[in-house]
Amino acid sequence: AHDGRPAPRGGLNAAAVPETLVESELFGHVKGAFTGASRDRVGRIRSAAGGCFFLDEVGDLPATAQVKLLRVIELDEVSPLGSDRSYAADVRYVAATHRDLAAMVAAGSFRHDLYQRLAGKVIRLAPLRERPEDIAEIGMAFVERHLDPTDPSLGSDSIRRWLDRPETRRHPWPGNVRGLQDALRNLVLGVG
Repeated sequence: AHDGRPAPRGGLNAAAVPETLVESELFGHVKGAFTGASRDRVGRIRSAAGGCFFLDEVGDLPATAQVKLLRVIELDEVSPLGSDRSYAADVRYVAATHRDLAAMVAAGSFRHDLYQRLAGKVIRLAPLRERPEDIAEIGMAFVERHLDPTDPSLGSDSIRRWLDRPETRRHPWPGNVRGLQDALRNLVLGVG
């Protein structure tokens, strides 16, 4: 932002929100728009106005939300559910998915026009199994960020040894980085 403060950021994991709530989370709603809407809600896109909005697992967006999101992106404005009013939504969109969106477009399960809007700059990250040299660095970054490596009960040296093991590097990691993070949590908790 111009005043020296960081630009607003927002995000939503489309796979983690029930289909019936995705539009309310993205676009907001007004009180009484649907059963349970007891107060106005700004919505995640409006909360990020003037900044960046990260839409994780965009391939899981329901068809109706895809249509509405496309309109928001094209017009730079958003209308909360149940409202006739529109609000500025000048947002930079970043989207991620584990799905093959091009194949979904070809199959008709993802809108071509929305795909075109989001696919301006595509960064393909190889799965973790194709870059075993990154496993230790990614794993330790996760430990440092989320598991407090200064905790003596954590045993970060033993975690580093586990990350450097040939078996760990050869593992197919079907869940990619999330699978690695789950394995590290289990290791720390003594479950794995």
